[in-house]
Amino acid sequence: MKRFASVGWAGTAGFLLCFLLCFLLCWQAPCVWAAAMRQPSALEYYRVERWGVQEDLPSTAVQSMAWSPSGHLVLGLHGDAMRFDGVSFHSLGLAPLVAERTQVRAIEIDRAGGLWLATLNRGLFHQVEGRLMQVGEAQGLFATNIADVCQSTDDHLWIGTTEGLWEASGLSLRKVDEGEVSRLSCALDGSVWVAPGTRGLWHLQGGKRRPFAAEAQVADDAAYSVLATAHDGVWVGTTEGALLHLVGNRVDRFGSQHGVPAARITALPADASPSA
Repeated sequence: MKRFASVGWAGTAGFLLCFLLCFLLCWQAPCVWAAAMRQPSALEYYRVERWGVQEDLPSTAVQSMAWSPSGHLVLGLHGDAMRFDGVSFHSLGLAPLVAERTQVRAIEIDRAGGLWLATLNRGLFHQVEGRLMQVGEAQGLFATNIADVCQSTDDHLWIGTTEGLWEASGLSLRKVDEGEVSRLSCALDGSVWVAPGTRGLWHLQGGKRRPFAAEAQVADDAAYSVLATAHDGVWVGTTEGALLHLVGNRVDRFGSQHGVPAARITALPADASPSA
């Protein structure tokens, strides 16, 4: 009887051990399966690098960016603008002409290779062949708070300021609208889209405001940034954190439920694709 009991206890222990192992394997299986099936996130395909003051970047408060024809990245900072070649930063010589906290709010590189720097409180600057000059009252620009600048397809330069909108053609510069401007976007059809920072959105053709199909649908939105794309309509960022997409008379709205941060959308840069 003792031997039978001993064998029975060993069988029971073995059964319990097998049951425990099966339970653990089954319990872990979803985790193992999930890990095997997990797709890598988009960022895992890229190498992320960070540059700061330790890499000789004078300020980490980057306000604007643009690619130069030479392939360099141009950065607008507080108090200066820098050219970055992928290794080191080089000043464009703006610092002696502006205050330390002056924001370089926008950068535009025209088709002639000239560089335009829009600053708050210090006006507009133009760099050609390494020479930096200020564009101001002597040229007919009676504004110092420059919010944005863009070049249209007819080579006219549009200058958005807190005091209104200006148009420059050759040596001629004129004020075309008294309204305050937050951001500009020059479209391929020669028109200009304007985000005033207040309610509504402007569409200018020939220097005059023109109605557009979805105008009534965005009349109550506080447009703060705008991007006119080549084939994908117009994107608008608002002060309330909504992202609007205008295609003809249709307006699609994206918010926090779509992953858009619930904060003011200050800029909408374009990539190599037609979309924002």
